[in-house]
Amino acid sequence: MKLALGTVQFGLDYGAFGTGRRVAAAEVAQMLDRAASAGVDLLDTARAYGSAEDALAAAGAPGRFRIVTKCPSLRGAADPAAALLAAFAASCAALGVRRVAGYLLHDAGDLQQPGVWAALQQLQADGRAGRIGVSAYGYDEALALCQSYPLTLVQLPANVLQPWFRDRGLPPGVEVHVRSAFLQGFLLGDPDRLPARFRPWRGTLATFRDRAATLGLSPQAAALAPLLNSPHIHRVVIGADTPEQLDQILGAAVAPPADLGDYPDLTPALTDPRTWQDPAT
Repeated sequence: MKLALGTVQFGLDYGAFGTGRRVAAAEVAQMLDRAASAGVDLLDTARAYGSAEDALAAAGAPGRFRIVTKCPSLRGAADPAAALLAAFAASCAALGVRRVAGYLLHDAGDLQQPGVWAALQQLQADGRAGRIGVSAYGYDEALALCQSYPLTLVQLPANVLQPWFRDRGLPPGVEVHVRSAFLQGFLLGDPDRLPARFRPWRGTLATFRDRAATLGLSPQAAALAPLLNSPHIHRVVIGADTPEQLDQILGAAVAPPADLGDYPDLTPALTDPRTWQDPAT
């Protein structure tokens, strides 16, 4: 299963679309059960996702799934390398584990901080982190980092509006995880009921939905198919607000390859959630 389950909603009120609420503990357990039954074996979380790591531990997730977590920003830390190791220890304590499948810097700029890369390498050498790398915000940034450091795991955005994955990948040996398959729910929205800040792109959303319908695909399947069928992507991280929404996504993850075309006149005001009032973490 190429899908991985993102867990930001397990620890924070999150998202410009959907319910925007934190998932209750009982629903977390249901969603993990449904994900496992569908063959999902990897969870994506972060120290910055509020109580998400604690919620996963309470639901017994570490014994059933491989886990990738992230170090919060180290900017301003007096000793960035020590702060990274302390954050890693805190994540492991919250999860109740000694080892994680992957450990990422949530702020890719922290790679430049003294001792940080060496500390990441030590975690990998000690067998405490299977893969190490960064969470990036675009393909060009990710590629430049991979050319400067021997990263083994990178997460970055990808969706039908940002289709860098059609003909480009990262260097061999780098496992590529992508997020924002639905652009935080924008691609699953109703063009006629968009929040005011997204109305300039009503036509973009309507075009996407029309193309999906022409291919006989639901919006979920149309958004996922290009990513799941790309040889440049190893994992597609998805999130859900409810068990029922997760079921819909899991059911859509079997779509055949599909070309949803190009979407001109896009700007970072849509494609980069950091510019939104409710920014991505």
